[in-house]
Amino acid sequence: MAIDESLKNKVLDILEDDQSALDGALLNQSDVEAPKTIKKTSITQNEQGRWEKLEVEEDSKFLDGGADQAERSHIKKEAEILQEFCREVDNRILSINVSIDDLKSQIVTLSTEATGRNCNPGIAHSVGNVSITTSSSTFIEVNKEIENIKIYEKMAGPGKDYDAVNVFDPDSIKPVDSDYAGYGYKNLRDPIYFKNNDGSVPGSSTTADGSGANIGNGRFDLTTPAATHGPGVPIVGYIYPGAGGILATNTSLTGAAAQNRCVEIKNEIDVIYDEILTLRKDRDSLRDDLNTIKETKKEKELASWGLFRIENQIENRKVTRASAIDAVNAFDTSGTVNVSEIVYHVDAGDTGSFNPSGITTSWSDISSNGWNTALLPSNSPAPYEYSDGGFITFNGIDEFAESVTKSSNTILGQGDFTVEVWFKVNGAPSNTNFSNVIIDTNSSGASAQMLNVTFGKGGAFAPVGVTTNRLTLSSRPTNGDPYTHLVGPVIDNGYWYHGVVVRNGTENTKLYTNGQVSNIYTGDFPVTDSELIRLGRWTDGTVFANISIAKVKIYNRSFTDREIQTKFDGSKNRFGLVGIVT
Repeated sequence: MAIDESLKNKVLDILEDDQSALDGALLNQSDVEAPKTIKKTSITQNEQGRWEKLEVEEDSKFLDGGADQAERSHIKKEAEILQEFCREVDNRILSINVSIDDLKSQIVTLSTEATGRNCNPGIAHSVGNVSITTSSSTFIEVNKEIENIKIYEKMAGPGKDYDAVNVFDPDSIKPVDSDYAGYGYKNLRDPIYFKNNDGSVPGSSTTADGSGANIGNGRFDLTTPAATHGPGVPIVGYIYPGAGGILATNTSLTGAAAQNRCVEIKNEIDVIYDEILTLRKDRDSLRDDLNTIKETKKEKELASWGLFRIENQIENRKVTRASAIDAVNAFDTSGTVNVSEIVYHVDAGDTGSFNPSGITTSWSDISSNGWNTALLPSNSPAPYEYSDGGFITFNGIDEFAESVTKSSNTILGQGDFTVEVWFKVNGAPSNTNFSNVIIDTNSSGASAQMLNVTFGKGGAFAPVGVTTNRLTLSSRPTNGDPYTHLVGPVIDNGYWYHGVVVRNGTENTKLYTNGQVSNIYTGDFPVTDSELIRLGRWTDGTVFANISIAKVKIYNRSFTDREIQTKFDGSKNRFGLVGIVT
């Protein structure tokens, strides 16, 4: 049964009008601009009795749609800057904790020596029966220091969720580490400590110092003067043989020398713990100031979360509308629909694809096709960055990402496909005679099929005469074949770009930048079947890219110009390209 063309056009009008409204949802909705300044007028009477008029020009603080949009982007950046600052302070606190733990290890070592020497209070024995012994020593568990935060995980941090109904439910307590440093709305002091910051002991029931991993036992009960470590001192009805005596396991010193060493150990432990208290005071002072800043940061994070949620919802709706428009256009007389299919999808901003609080060497393919991607080298993988919704940065020296290989299933073939990537060039590649490779889809060094940004002039990845920093599609299906290039615009370092390659079978191949067609290859652009995806490195492993990548999507169909524009518009706010109109 044929579809009525008039009805089909009416449906398209509805969907396209809705799409147009979504395209401009975050833009200024009026041509009227709010005044930047206003004049305040006051009338006063001077000493001579004359009336005078005084005019003062002030910032109006009025916002029109355009100003509001700029403010939205500004709030995001403020939240990111505050988070970065708080991360620096949290890392400083963690560094102090490491220093404290080192001092605690010294106390444990000294305490072990004191116990071995049988310093008082220590092991005593009954009169006439040395087999009956008792110890009156008090051992304190010495553990590592822990710094915790209270955090609304759905609002900010590794587990943020832009679809959450209530970002304040629940709040959690998390230990500060490399994943959570800088996050949270309040830092919490370790609740377990043997001494207060003023040196007083908070109750006789204290049996531990620190709540982290155990370091060992501490002795804070050693006595003075040296005579108290001598033999004959009564201990709970038993006879104490003294330091270095018959019940000591460390008899390297005996008599007065052993007694004096016990006093030295006590004094050294006291000095070390005083150093710990000094460090704790510095750390606690940092925490107090940090919590003041984090309270403000929480407000910025909430505002930023709300903006991202709005943009996320708009992006989802725009993609849905674009697919609906394509579906309507695809209806023919038989009523069949051409459905788009994604075959590869990694996104550092989606915790389903990359979870910075979990295993940081895996970038999962969330297309359900299993092209999971590893960050390499595994002992020092490319790091995750929290700004701009999340991205991975490759250092241009040895870091890259590589998917699993499926020889029985190709990710790109000879037909239609679309490759979409959000990237940022940070500097020169490892080999400055070549280029910054964004994505390479060939498993063998004998062939190449890549989207890259030129660096060296000429050479394998760029035609002779092409200047540095040009977005380029390069392909060589077979070793020895000449390279075929499709050259795009100049790419500025330090800025995000949306690069797309669309192959329309043997008809043409298009290169897009930020939603717009940059260049077109007419005819059958030479390609080869691809068995894997490699990010940030050329096939042969000699050229590493100095770039950041946020997300990559590959489809097994070609997209229209309108769809590419929609994809760019749907994500540009995430990358600070709010003012870009193409």
